[in-house]
Amino acid sequence: MNRLLTFALFLLANAQLVHAVTVFIDFNGGDNSPMSVTINSDIQWTITGERPGSNCGFMIQSPGNPFAGNTYESTSTSFFNTSSTATDYHFLAIASGATNQDATPNDLFFYNLSLSGDMRTGDIVNFFAGTLTTSINVAAAAPEDGYYNVELITGSFYIIPSTASVVVPEPSSFAAGAGLLALLGTALIRRRRKAN
Repeated sequence: MNRLLTFALFLLANAQLVHAVTVFIDFNGGDNSPMSVTINSDIQWTITGERPGSNCGFMIQSPGNPFAGNTYESTSTSFFNTSSTATDYHFLAIASGATNQDATPNDLFFYNLSLSGDMRTGDIVNFFAGTLTTSINVAAAAPEDGYYNVELITGSFYIIPSTASVVVPEPSSFAAGAGLLALLGTALIRRRRKAN
């Protein structure tokens, strides 16, 4: 039992020592309509090393190349901020098909070019879950929903050395959710009793 617990703690401790994090992503639209990408988790990166290239963006690894090498303007409910700025940046563009530096043609990118200046060691980048939607129609079909790796990258398509983790809700959020489930369960039981 102690070995299993030690192994589980080791995995937990080292789960955040990677620069990519795996999250569930929904893709909708396309086929000659606007395409939307919904990332369902908040993510936090702590930068551990510097790479050339100003700005920062995000790369979803290998969902395909739905934008065929083009960049599409987008609107977003998702946004990000950094510990070195007091600004929330919404994503203004989404693209796929890049082949430079750490990118492959099947990776998908989203970014806001307003954030300038290199990211520095120790900076924290907070990504907030939400949806990006292209402002015009996309000819290709949307990629499959599923779990994908998300990387923090520079504007020059270098992966930024960092540790990444999915932000876990506060215990109070779990308590509120449990309370809501209890209320719904009570209402359901009462409704069934009335029906009988």
